[in-house]
Amino acid sequence: MQITATGWLVLEISNSPRSLGITVALQGLPVLVFALVGGVFADRLDRYRLVVGAQASLVVPDVLLAILVATHQVRVEHLYVYSLVTGFLSSVSNPARRSLLPHLVRRDQLLSAMALDSTLWNGAAIVGPSLAGLLIASWGLEWPFYVNVASDVLALAFLLLIRDRAPKIVQTTSAWKNVGEGLQYAWNTASVRWLLLVTAAVAFLGRSYFPLAPVFARDVFHAGAEGLGLISTVPAVGTVAGSVALAFFATSVNRNWLLFAATVTAFVLAGYALSPVLLMALPFLFVVGASGFAAQTMASTLLQQTVAESMRVRVMSLFAACTLAAWRLAALPYGLMAQQWGAPVAATSGAVLLFLVLVPSMRSVGFRQRPAIASA
Repeated sequence: MQITATGWLVLEISNSPRSLGITVALQGLPVLVFALVGGVFADRLDRYRLVVGAQASLVVPDVLLAILVATHQVRVEHLYVYSLVTGFLSSVSNPARRSLLPHLVRRDQLLSAMALDSTLWNGAAIVGPSLAGLLIASWGLEWPFYVNVASDVLALAFLLLIRDRAPKIVQTTSAWKNVGEGLQYAWNTASVRWLLLVTAAVAFLGRSYFPLAPVFARDVFHAGAEGLGLISTVPAVGTVAGSVALAFFATSVNRNWLLFAATVTAFVLAGYALSPVLLMALPFLFVVGASGFAAQTMASTLLQQTVAESMRVRVMSLFAACTLAAWRLAALPYGLMAQQWGAPVAATSGAVLLFLVLVPSMRSVGFRQRPAIASA
């Protein structure tokens, strides 16, 4: 909801797609820049307190933005600063937030817990844009920001109810050395390196449908804003379906299932890109959302089970960069390709490259000696 409302606000006050692009880029930039730093913070501080502190801090920029919108004083420069601040808070707290989950459930419940956790996030991706549009149309542009502040307070209240805490790792080296150790560990540990590279490939090459959605809606399917809404919503519905399937039907997760999900993502993305009409493209979008989510969740689960506890947060910081930052960075080359040769060529190229990347990965030895992770 916040992303939808902020995007609409940028266009309303600037009438500039360029400003909208800058705003989105500024949201993703801190995720990439501060990925490992966030992991170091989480390793050196109490992870639970870090998450609570970041959530409490997030209330401040959200309240300020709501006031600026309500008083009609907001400018596009305010939104640039807002995007940087909230992006920074998210990049610092996300590794600690992800690393709390294994300490809140039993080991055999980890896959189900992570799938259900993602269900909430992806459910918000379905309900949020619709709710934002309804609030803007019915009560005004400021109301989504009011609701966002209320959700911040509610999330903080639920965090305060958590009683189980992750153990604090005692660090005896410098922060910069910790960063180097995290990178070295991720690169030198074959299974971790393989998982991060596959995750980055799926996000960078397999999510072109998202940044190119407006181009497909307007220029390829000639479906207008209504088509854009469908293109944005259907993959989110697929991710929820994928999360439910993993939570309730998955009995194990291993590298082969991860590669299968990633390969399916490549093929259905190509099917979407080559569809001549929107009605034919929607089923492909549903599957690409489900398979892409499944690949990401399985990679995250395997990482959680594989990494040493002292490196967990730093590795999950890299995972966040591979997922949250990669597709935003991919928007630039995809946009350039779409400008030159059209959106279908750009998206199909990403799908083909993803498959070519996965072919040698199928021979990776990273997990040959590792047992499958069972789920209750």
